[in-house]
Amino acid sequence: ILPYGKYSFRFEFIGFSYAQPNAVRYQYKMDGWDMKWSDISKDNWAFYPRLDDGKYNFLVRTYSPDGTVSQYNINIPVEIKKPFWKKWWFQLIAFALFVMIVIAIIVYRERKQVAFQKYLKKLLDERTEEVVKQKQELEIKNKDITDSINYARRIQSSMLPPADRLSQF
Repeated sequence: ILPYGKYSFRFEFIGFSYAQPNAVRYQYKMDGWDMKWSDISKDNWAFYPRLDDGKYNFLVRTYSPDGTVSQYNINIPVEIKKPFWKKWWFQLIAFALFVMIVIAIIVYRERKQVAFQKYLKKLLDERTEEVVKQKQELEIKNKDITDSINYARRIQSSMLPPADRLSQF
């Protein structure tokens, strides 16, 4: 069992045959890495340049010169631990943190939107008040002008004789 890292492995193995020691053949496989057994060969070593995290079993078969397979296969378990960012607790924390960040962004944007709405309402109220004041001033001026016109008409009608009398002269 190894901590997380990038490892290269070289396995060396030997099979015995008292009659013909150089005629022993080998076949190997790394469960979890290789899809099938290697070709049968004289090479008594296997090289894996890079193994990632996971569980593996290195298996070796020996073939005697007469072609029989050994009854006892070699099995070497190898485990390379996962890095912390692949563990369930880290992924759960990362997901929860992501959700909290998204919620914080939404809440922040909503608060800014509410503040902007309040600002717009205040601005609208100020403008409305200004327009109402201007309307009241115009009504007062309009009333003053209308009153002045009516007063001038009364003065003119009291000073001038009636229109039938004027038409007689």
